[in-house]
Amino acid sequence: MTNTPITTQANLHQAWRGLIHPLGFSSRCLWLMFLDPDGMPVPQLTELTDLPDRPAPADVAALERFLGHFGGTGIRLAVFVGSRGSGLPGADDRAWADAIYLACGRASVACETVHLGTSTAITPLPCERPLDGLGATG
Repeated sequence: MTNTPITTQANLHQAWRGLIHPLGFSSRCLWLMFLDPDGMPVPQLTELTDLPDRPAPADVAALERFLGHFGGTGIRLAVFVGSRGSGLPGADDRAWADAIYLACGRASVACETVHLGTSTAITPLPCERPLDGLGATG
């Protein structure tokens, strides 16, 4: 875990590069990193494994319920999405990023830029849509 604050997108990208290696995933997974109000990572990552390729509304609801414990605390969430693919992000990768942004918004938890990891690269997936009306199946 990094012992310096994560205050920029570049800091976050570098943190994921240092934490998640080697790249290459056998199934969809999420890595959750919580940051305190000053940007310091909480010294524990949470991994969610064997997730469906594309999130269902129930997945968004479950993530929202979990994140609801952190709403209003000043804690920020950084998420790394692991994908079996390689190359450019696909529709399922984008759907997971959208679902994460939606769940964070509904739970009132600030979300850093979601990062996608494939067998070859780590790519930021910024929020591209307004959160109101955003569906988990994109």
